[in-house]
Order: sequence, then C-alpha cells, then structure tokens
Amino acid sequence: MNGFNTPYIYFCLGNFLFVITCFICALLRWFHVCHEYRNNINYFFPARRVITLMFGSQVLQSFYWMNVFSDTAFFYVAVFGVVAIPPFFTLMEQRFFFFKTISRKEVMTRLFTPLLILIFILYFYFTSSNIRPFVLPIQFISTILILVEMTTISRGQLRVIRIIRGRAEQEYSNLESFPKVFAHSKIGITIFSCTLLLTVLWAESRYLKLVVDLLMSAMALQLLIPILNTKRSIPLIVEEPGKIEDSDQTEIYSSSVEDISEKELLQAKLELKIIELIEGKELYKEPRLTLAEVAKELGKNRNHISAAISKSRYQSFYRLVNHFRVEHAKQRILQTKPITLDNLACEAGFSSRYTLIRVFKEETGMTPSQWKEKNQKSDESY
Repeated sequence: MNGFNTPYIYFCLGNFLFVITCFICALLRWFHVCHEYRNNINYFFPARRVITLMFGSQVLQSFYWMNVFSDTAFFYVAVFGVVAIPPFFTLMEQRFFFFKTISRKEVMTRLFTPLLILIFILYFYFTSSNIRPFVLPIQFISTILILVEMTTISRGQLRVIRIIRGRAEQEYSNLESFPKVFAHSKIGITIFSCTLLLTVLWAESRYLKLVVDLLMSAMALQLLIPILNTKRSIPLIVEEPGKIEDSDQTEIYSSSVEDISEKELLQAKLELKIIELIEGKELYKEPRLTLAEVAKELGKNRNHISAAISKSRYQSFYRLVNHFRVEHAKQRILQTKPITLDNLACEAGFSSRYTLIRVFKEETGMTPSQWKEKNQKSDESY
C-alpha cells in the first residue's frame, strides 16, 4: 500500500478512534443503569436504549477505516453521518426531555429511509460498481433528511427553553439568575454537528472527515460524562409537585372549595401582601431577589405565593418585580437631578443598563430616553 504512511493512515486512525470511542460509550451507557436515581426525578437520566443504539450503530462506519482508499467507502461514511446520526438526536430529545415512550416501530420508521440509502451505497461498495452517477441525487436526498431532523430537533428544544424560562420567571427576578438550560447548548451542538456532517458530504474531503471524526469523538464523551456524573442534576420538563405546608392557605388550592369568590378573595389578599412587601421594603432593588426570599419574608409556602402571582395581572414573579423596578426608574427619570443609565439600573435593581433598557421597553414600549422625552419637557440628559 504505497502512500499509506502519509495522509491515509491519519484518515484511518481518525475514523477508527471515533468508532472505538462510540463503542466504549455504548457499553458504558448500557451497563451504567444509575440505580440510585430511580426515586429522585432530579437525577433521572432516560433515553438509555436510544443513546446506546446511537453509539453502537457507529460501528457500521468501520467500512471506511477498513478500506480508507475506496471512494465509495468514503461516500458511504459521509452519507452515514448525515442520514443515520440526526434521527437519534431527535429520538433522544423526545425521550430525554419529554419522557416519550419510543417504540421499536417508531425507531424503524425513522431509520427506514436512511437504511435503504446506506444499503444502496453498500451494494456498489461490495460489487465495485461505479456509484458516481448516483452521488448527486443521494446528496440531495440526504440533505433534505438532515434538514427535516434539524427542524424537528430545534422546535423541540425551543419548546424546552420556553418551558424552563416560564418556570424561571416564577422563581427569579433577573434573567441573569436563570439556571442554564441544557437545551440551549443542545441546539448549538445539534446545528454545529449537522453542519459539519453536511460539509463533509458536499465537500468530499477526507481531511475534513478526519477533523469531524476527532470532534465527534470529543462530543461523544461530552454527551456521556454528564450521564455518568452521579452528582449532577439536569433540568427536566416533569416536575415533582411541592407539598402544601401553610394551613391558612390550604383552602385556596383545595379542589373541594365551593365558594369561588372566597377563593379569589384569599388569593387577592395574598397578592396584596406580596406587593406590599416588595414595594414597601423596596425588595425590588435587590438584583438577585428570588421567590424563595419573598416566601421566607412572608412566612408562606413558595408554591402558594407563586400560584397567587400567576393568577394576578403580573402572571410571574419576574414580571411583578420588574414592574416595580420600572416604576422606580420612571420616578427617578422625572426628577431634575440627572443620573446615568448605569446608576439608574443599579438603583432600580437591574443587573445592568442593558437589562434596564430591555425590560423598560417591554413594560412601556419605549426606551428610558424616549419615555423621558415624552414625559418631561426639559432636555436634560442623564
């Protein structure tokens, strides 16, 4: 094999490393059942079979490193990455985030077309026939398949982000305090991975395939490490309901309450207490203010407080606190003493001037400067 000791040995070793890494990850994921997590939903990692199958199926890329000189083998492995990996991303998302039961029929349905394409290419590989006339149609079909999967995955992740953000708004008063969502990084990882795979398919470059193999090996380990980390929790869509502790508020949420007006009255009283506390003690000036701190101040259950706020016109703790921050900013703007946006943000409880401008515009439809110009006749700058 003349020349095997130059670039081709690296192409071979790169793909071999990726296949072996995935095989090891498949074994680890299958045998690491996480028994201690079964009774704690915050430490539950689903999609064990899907992830194992995704990693294990990469062994089928061995056709490339066993015959790295073959153009058909290279085309096969390029198509394999595009049509066979993204469907597993979709299945894993459905199981991991939404706990959807994945049936064998659904797996086979999603993988049926990719398998047909790969078998078609393998026919040319084993018969040493010329596949060149079929390359362009296969590239177009493969591109359509991966774009469909990318769209499905992105829509699912955006749904996850909206749900997590909605929950965070019930707990925190500043976006900077919101917990980082795995869905954010997964969208980036998915788009980045699919773009790389598509580039390999259309560029037909073995050097690029080598780079992708090394990156995908690292990403496979990155995906597995959080699962094997027994001390790390993940944000899930399903949440364990909290216990009702306040006896004086239990009737608000009891399904046996017959007098709806009385229930609404109790909710209104609790809402008034929350507003009086936040506005009266100027708690909104604390940038890191959380629902838990307000609940502690009132001596009430955080679930009751969250429910009362969600029934109010503010709808979330985040919007309630920021409403008072904006109101404070308005009052300060109308004063004759100038103030910079940075100082105004700090005084009102915003984490930065940019947060002040964004929230102020959400609340009023105008920036602080525009609102000042409309409501104050003087041209004093602040």
